[in-house]
Amino acid sequence: MHYIHFKAWVMAMAVIALMVSCKKQTAHSPEMLSVNAVEVGPNNSKVAYTASDLHLAARMIAPGKIAGIKVQITLDETNYGWDFVKTYTSPYAGQKNADFHEHIAVPENARPGKYTLLMVVADESGGKAQGKAGFEIIRDLSLPRVSNASLISSGAILNFSGLIEASNKISRLVIEVQSSTWARTFTDTAPDMVDQARYQVNKDIDLSAAPAGHYHVNVTVFDKVGKQALYAYHFDK
Repeated sequence: MHYIHFKAWVMAMAVIALMVSCKKQTAHSPEMLSVNAVEVGPNNSKVAYTASDLHLAARMIAPGKIAGIKVQITLDETNYGWDFVKTYTSPYAGQKNADFHEHIAVPENARPGKYTLLMVVADESGGKAQGKAGFEIIRDLSLPRVSNASLISSGAILNFSGLIEASNKISRLVIEVQSSTWARTFTDTAPDMVDQARYQVNKDIDLSAAPAGHYHVNVTVFDKVGKQALYAYHFDK
């Protein structure tokens, strides 16, 4: 009888030890090459507009270091539409993990419809992993727009200029400047711009407090009914 109890106790201890061992192995298991948290459009809206920028973001996990990140966009229903293919290396190559963040200009003549985004991360050993997301391109001629836009960095001053047009009248201009260590948002509601259908903007932004580095700039124009157009830029300070 005591032998049976002892045998049962030994078996129970063996099961517990196996469970603990599995937990430890899981906790220390290496990360796998992967594409995670794919985001398409502002706030992951899964919507883009012609003649505007498409926001893309994702978390890349690459224990073997990233060699490149391929982005491919295709129209779902037919081969006769806008497509896009590009492999990004800078600034991601050589990193083990990276937050991918890019903006792609959607041409004015892009065919509206359902599209598929394919993102493929390759590591330095030749391994690959991919992530997919669907989104829609919409043509809305009433969206605000900026033409002849220019972004010039000259040390402590960042200048943005261009012609803003908004059939629903201009509400505000928002400029977001961010790097990996510094970020600021500048909102312009100049009285001579608000409620206008056309406005030639020429705005200087003081970046004297910003450290040296690579910066992303998002310029967004909002109209009076809440519609917006986003334009993305990069610069080095």
